[in-house]
Amino acid sequence: MGERPIVAHPNVKDAMVQYGKQLKPVEAGSAKPWSLKPLSYSLAPACRKSLAETWNPADLKDLVGEK
Repeated sequence: MGERPIVAHPNVKDAMVQYGKQLKPVEAGSAKPWSLKPLSYSLAPACRKSLAETWNPADLKDLVGEK
């Protein structure tokens, strides 16, 4: 069995679900678009972590803020 795709990683899935839950009210106009900002900041590192675990042709630790 091959590596799981990035969206199958549990952390990515959880972050995407949280983002999607907030996206619906934003699209409906009942929440402000800026309310997605902290959720996108959670989704981005989850994607980076998943990529680092499953596919790493470049050293992803070279990204700013990653140790």
